[in-house]
Amino acid sequence: MITLPRWLLVTLVLVITGVWVASFVAGLLDNGYDPPESINLVFSAMVAALLAQIGRQNRRGGDDKDES
Repeated sequence: MITLPRWLLVTLVLVITGVWVASFVAGLLDNGYDPPESINLVFSAMVAALLAQIGRQNRRGGDDKDES
């Protein structure tokens, strides 16, 4: 399994969450903006997967240990 550095995982979570929030706010402010129905599912699945990876790394004690 490929292990990404913690800083990269956290950065990805922040970027994806930022885009998700921007999409939500755009939908509130612009009546013409109609995001796809499944956008919340996709964003939440990506964030959940990344947070799970961060949690797994925390339980193992860092980025440098092999998963066994």
